[in-house]
Amino acid sequence: MRTANYAQRDQAAQVVFYVPLWKRKGISLELFDDYWRNVHGPVCARLPGQYQYWQLHVAHNEGGVWPTIDGIDYTTPQEDRLRYEVNVRKGQPSQAPAVVFIRQAMEEPNVKIGVICHGLWLLCAADVLDNRRVTCAHNILVDVENAGADIIYENDIAADIVIDENLVTGRHPDLVNKFMETLVREVENKQRSLHAAMTV
Repeated sequence: MRTANYAQRDQAAQVVFYVPLWKRKGISLELFDDYWRNVHGPVCARLPGQYQYWQLHVAHNEGGVWPTIDGIDYTTPQEDRLRYEVNVRKGQPSQAPAVVFIRQAMEEPNVKIGVICHGLWLLCAADVLDNRRVTCAHNILVDVENAGADIIYENDIAADIVIDENLVTGRHPDLVNKFMETLVREVENKQRSLHAAMTV
């Protein structure tokens, strides 16, 4: 069996994403795996500018795939999961962990935040878009505007990329190369400015 060595090629990569996903209650494991393997996987794998796209379908506490270590809890409480809020209360701002996290991150001027396409929905839920200049997917324009954002247009369509202070937004996954180049450049510029400020 022939194996490929990608070590040299991978050194050119600038950004790595690890995204853990939990199955929603009420969905069978078979349906969950089938969707991510056969629907979401092929879509993500076709995005330009990627070196690799991997999916690892594991259940470490069901079958002993990984060795257990005394003192480590191998179950994930529902309230720790990022996407959903356990106890929703009428009139209360969303307290889902992902929403709380992005709300706090947006308050940090030295943290660069990149959001593309439908990711702006998370910022809508966090109520952090008031008077922010952004772009987004065409079918959530109204939601983003209703959240208080100022959508920037170019030639009658939402702009490809918009930079507004610490926030970088992209319109569509087809622009992921341009989006990532812009985000990486913004992060590097911020690092240089912070370094310069510390050495004065």
